[in-house]
Amino acid sequence: NPEVEEFRAAVATFLSEQDEPVTNKMVSEALEVSSQKASSALRALVDKGVAKVEGKGTKADPKVFMIA
Repeated sequence: NPEVEEFRAAVATFLSEQDEPVTNKMVSEALEVSSQKASSALRALVDKGVAKVEGKGTKADPKVFMIA
């Protein structure tokens, strides 16, 4: 789906512009999309090796994403 690929590319660009790892919420707010859409794109980028994820996904240790 070209629209999905275009959005994933936008997320990858956003990640590459950040100095610090970012949360799903930060991505969804910056790109003005639902957290579900941002999460889906982030997972796909991690699966493809474009992005890395750290953290357990808890309040004390939230998942954060960065460019690989």
